[in-house]
Amino acid sequence: MNEITNNISIGIDIGSVRAKLAAQLPEPLSPVNLENARKADFHVINKNEHTLILSPVLLTHGDPQNATRTLLRLLTSTFPEMTSQHIVFTGCINKDFVSDLHGTFVNDFRALATGAALLHPEVATILEMGGNSSRYIRVDNLSDGGQGTILDYAQNGECAAGTGSFLDQQASRLLFKVEDIGRIVAETERTASIAGRCSVFAKSDMIHAQQR
Repeated sequence: MNEITNNISIGIDIGSVRAKLAAQLPEPLSPVNLENARKADFHVINKNEHTLILSPVLLTHGDPQNATRTLLRLLTSTFPEMTSQHIVFTGCINKDFVSDLHGTFVNDFRALATGAALLHPEVATILEMGGNSSRYIRVDNLSDGGQGTILDYAQNGECAAGTGSFLDQQASRLLFKVEDIGRIVAETERTASIAGRCSVFAKSDMIHAQQR
């Protein structure tokens, strides 16, 4: 297979801080396109007879529309034979902009449940942390044909906003990549005690610990 067919679906998640894109193809990538994907920092997953192409994560810098166009340009420049697609958006994006791109909008809870059902149907609980909010979703992926039925959900209140941005700040202070925090914590023998009620209190405790 040397060319990508037009039967592809594109999903774009626009968060308060970052944006990312995923494309689903009905067939594996050719060796040439696999190399192109690697050079452009795309991640390729083969799952359930489909191929998923995951883009690099971009900072929105307060301009989600520009981030969206950048992601689409990156996709089409990497795989120029993609000529038609269905685009679905989720996250913090203006719905008029979605209409301008002939796309559709999906609620972020539904997007998370559907994605988990596709990639990890064994999962029953989803904890998602973004730059401005965190979410808890309990799903049933077994009794509905793998569509990801939402059984329960919750989202943090206003006083706990900024959870993901808070982690970004602390990772930067310690010269860590935020993607490495989970591994570092898992390998640590002893951790600092910090307040867990509010990110403001937690930040104060962490700053004092870092200074020591």
